[in-house]
Amino acid sequence: MGWRHRRIKLDWGRLSVQVAGTGSPILLLHGLGGSGRYWAGLGPLLAGTRTLIAPDLAGFGRSDKPGLDYGREFHLATIESLLAALHIEGQVAVAGHSMGGVLAALFARRHPEAVESLALVATPFPRQQLRPNRMPNAPVRVAVYRFVQRLLPALSPLVRSATFPRAVIADYLRHTVDSYQKTSRALLWDPTAAADLLALDDALRGRPQMLLYSNEDTTIAGDSLDRWRAVLPAAAVVIVPGAHQLLLRDHFATLAGWFEARVTTPGAVPSP
Repeated sequence: MGWRHRRIKLDWGRLSVQVAGTGSPILLLHGLGGSGRYWAGLGPLLAGTRTLIAPDLAGFGRSDKPGLDYGREFHLATIESLLAALHIEGQVAVAGHSMGGVLAALFARRHPEAVESLALVATPFPRQQLRPNRMPNAPVRVAVYRFVQRLLPALSPLVRSATFPRAVIADYLRHTVDSYQKTSRALLWDPTAAADLLALDDALRGRPQMLLYSNEDTTIAGDSLDRWRAVLPAAAVVIVPGAHQLLLRDHFATLAGWFEARVTTPGAVPSP
């Protein structure tokens, strides 16, 4: 419903972002296997009353994939630059799915004054990775990897999924091992990220918060919800069926209903 694709030029390259609707803004952050187009189904439900902003994180989807560290500071700075480039003023609602929820929470912790509300969906809690993945380093392995990376997007029409839209599959096949592993290491597998979240409750006091999870989810650690509840004790907890892809399986109805129930104030709308 009226999604517009934009390419925002930043210091490191171009950030791909989907924008739809009018009204106070909602920033939507995708997970490790997603992209901005993951949120397409939210458009018909909310674009009539809210401005939806769904970027491909740097290194993912149709965004550029520079060779850099992909650390927390880099991703947070990218989100800050995106909102500035879109001339977003005032507060923004923030929602994140899976890994994107960690980034959403870190953004809220850094900029609580700019956050209207926070929704974390099927979000793992940062922890130490027991078996770290290793990047290819031998020249032959690197060459093979780069060849396969160029080939994968061309194969996306052959992939079939009852859950994922075709566009999201294509975007998933565009990320690089470098961006994938470094981003996941910074947001999911660095236990110091948890320390950054300890004061989140105080920072967001009085702002609506939701933890949306499924009791069928085996993708993330079983204690993730409990650990987020300890950080956000005032958050509403909603449990629905649908496993890790509960948003796609219920067609975003639960998340959209929660946003519709929030009292919103007018916000700046990005120019088309």
